[in-house]
Amino acid sequence: MKDTFNVGDTIWVNLDFKEELTDENGGVTNVFRNYDFRFRVSSDKMDIDPPLAQTANFFDLHSITGSDSLISLPISNISVFSISTVELVGIYKYQGVFILKEKGLFWFGLGPTSDTGKFGISGNCSKVPVYIGSRVTNESENNYHMLQWAANPAYHKIDAKRFSDYGGYCFVVE
Repeated sequence: MKDTFNVGDTIWVNLDFKEELTDENGGVTNVFRNYDFRFRVSSDKMDIDPPLAQTANFFDLHSITGSDSLISLPISNISVFSISTVELVGIYKYQGVFILKEKGLFWFGLGPTSDTGKFGISGNCSKVPVYIGSRVTNESENNYHMLQWAANPAYHKIDAKRFSDYGGYCFVVE
């Protein structure tokens, strides 16, 4: 993936996964039908200290398949997008495009959110919490090394696995 973009460039986000998922720890397979999969998309501007987590100020989001909503926390001025997949025949899908609005060094992440609504699970995990991650499997693709460029030293200490498990991706907008 690229590490440098310009204001006005786009980043495509595609989620595409089967309704039958296998737990990576226990090897147990479960079927998720009519599940309301929602993911949180957030970004921090890291070239300033303290960093800003005002995702809506940095990007515009246009959903093509699935839907999105903006979540703003008024006291902290933090904003994130919640994106929802659609269920097709045996798969869940989301497709959207982010349009970059501001220059800087950014961390972009994609992770699950806990507000699931109605869902149906068949299998051994039907009575336990479910965590759906968005791991980046090739760390060389997520620009993890750019965390060292952040103005706040807390970013320098983030573990590579934690960063990848959150679907972390760093980039610069010029």
